[in-house]
Amino acid sequence: MPDVYKHGNETQPLGDQSLRSAAKAVTYRLAIIVLDVTFIYFLTGKFETALWFMVVSNVYTTFAYFAHERAWDKISWGRRVEPAKRKPALSKEKKVIPSFKRF
Repeated sequence: MPDVYKHGNETQPLGDQSLRSAAKAVTYRLAIIVLDVTFIYFLTGKFETALWFMVVSNVYTTFAYFAHERAWDKISWGRRVEPAKRKPALSKEKKVIPSFKRF
């Protein structure tokens, strides 16, 4: 059985799927693109320079981020894993369940 973690009432497999890691990489890159262009434009005053810097840096760092995510997905350190639940021991005594009757 694969490792799982529990969040609230949901039990989910340990780790992210590749598609989730890719989606995280893309959304992260979109935020960084905006920051890169804005910062480089304010430093240089040249929008074309800011765009070229954004293109070059974001192409290779997107792949680096994805690889980094996948590598960390293989590491269980720091994750909370719900331990396997034990079955209760069988009791030889019969348990009496009280019943309530309406009057």
